[in-house]
Amino acid sequence: MKLPLLRRIGISFRAMAAGWGWSGGYRGGAGGWGGSKFSGATSYPSLAGLDHTSLRAKMRKAHWESPDARAIEGRIINSTINWGLMLEASPSWDVIDPENKITPEARRAWKKKVQILHGLWMNSTDVDAAKKKTGYQLQGFQFGNKIREGETFVICRYSKDAKLLNPLQLQFVNPDQVRDPTDAAMLAAVLARGNYLVDGIEVDDAGQEIAIFVWSDPLTYQTPMRAPFVSTCTRIPKYGVKSRRPFFLHPAISDDVGQVRGIPMLAHVVHELQKITDYGVAELEAAVINAILAMWIKPGPSAAASKAMAGIGKRSEIQKRDDEADGVQREGIVNKPGIVVQTLKASEEIVSFDTKRPNVNYQNFHDCLLEQISISVGAPLEVVKVKFGQSYSAMRGIVQMFWNQVFAWRYDQASEYDGPIYEIAMGEWIAAGVIKADGFKTSEVMRRAWLNCEWTGITMPSMNPTDDARAADMRVAAGSSTREREAILYNGSDFEENVARLALENEALAAANKSMQPPAPAAPGAQPPADGQVFDKNGDPVEAA
Repeated sequence: MKLPLLRRIGISFRAMAAGWGWSGGYRGGAGGWGGSKFSGATSYPSLAGLDHTSLRAKMRKAHWESPDARAIEGRIINSTINWGLMLEASPSWDVIDPENKITPEARRAWKKKVQILHGLWMNSTDVDAAKKKTGYQLQGFQFGNKIREGETFVICRYSKDAKLLNPLQLQFVNPDQVRDPTDAAMLAAVLARGNYLVDGIEVDDAGQEIAIFVWSDPLTYQTPMRAPFVSTCTRIPKYGVKSRRPFFLHPAISDDVGQVRGIPMLAHVVHELQKITDYGVAELEAAVINAILAMWIKPGPSAAASKAMAGIGKRSEIQKRDDEADGVQREGIVNKPGIVVQTLKASEEIVSFDTKRPNVNYQNFHDCLLEQISISVGAPLEVVKVKFGQSYSAMRGIVQMFWNQVFAWRYDQASEYDGPIYEIAMGEWIAAGVIKADGFKTSEVMRRAWLNCEWTGITMPSMNPTDDARAADMRVAAGSSTREREAILYNGSDFEENVARLALENEALAAANKSMQPPAPAAPGAQPPADGQVFDKNGDPVEAA
């Protein structure tokens, strides 16, 4: 059978890679680059030598052992996700309702209902198949794993439990569990469908993912302890045959054409992270040793050094008996500052240990390497260290440049994870009649129009809150933003809820202020009170004549 052009190119590339000893190319394999960069070990990284399995293992080690790796990951996750990305539904009403039959109030009500329903669902553990994390917590969990592992595999389960806010539940799979099957029938079925396998993922000629093969054991510490335990492989298709429901999501960091499996964000600097960590530990150990070696005895020119310092330590029972037998009297244990050593031999002297640790150049050298590592992923050193020592203008520029990268990360997160999950959840609510959306099931254009939305998170840190508040007011006044959006960007709050609370607070404050005001003076010519008390124009009581 004559293979399609793209198929033949792929086979030719793999054959060429095998001839060059690349072990499967950047799609994975047993060999390839594992992050090392020094001569005599392995080659420098190349487009076709990236072993995602080895890199994942190295990045997991760096995640637990390297403070710098953990700092970079944490700063990126906290800035991009933080408490979570919030949904701002914005249907394309010009497509949905070109004749403006839907009133502005009805449009507002639809949008409000969807956002509230989605927020309630995401703020519950119904989203998690393990019932451990809320949907917003899973956002940070998924994004962090994607950075460290290079990819995440999210299984979409559909429960029949009527108590759930939505049937969709998410289960995360260890990337090590996604591997090629060994069963001959499974392999033959892949070829029969005209597809091919790339490290546990079945793809077609266009590179579209058709299915994944998940093994029951991840080959890690998470291997379930069952007796007897037999590892099995399950094929999970991308979509259901009848329902067309998505069965899995695969957010991945991919930079090269033809790349199927993801590569960790810090893979290109894993060698530097390991070495800089080793250097820091070595400096720490050297400083400890230097602290222990307080002094030493310099011997005389004609005799070996004595044990002049032996008398200041705690003596054992055997040593005490030996001292008594030798007629030696010890001063006892020194437990306070200041010691006097009287047992030096002629020409001996006590010399203080000249410490060279910690190395005075360590901080500058460490920061120089860390700066190269951090800026290579778009995180300035000042942001990673949370140490801002430059001028206001310089720091503002650094933060703004970093926040441009944060917006790019958020877009990827919304496109690969939050957006697809929202689409699935909306489909379930519409099918159940909870949400009304005409044409959602029959027209792809209408479907996309109803699903149109934006995802907002925490705003850029403010260095001048007063100026930022004025800028927000100016954006609203110019029509380039809304109060609702500014409330979300500022602290994730709901504008209408804020207004309702302010109305109650203003009423309570007005009532409290009214009770504190003095009574109003009586108008001229007004009748005195029933008790006969008369007040002057200033409100002061007037004594009767």
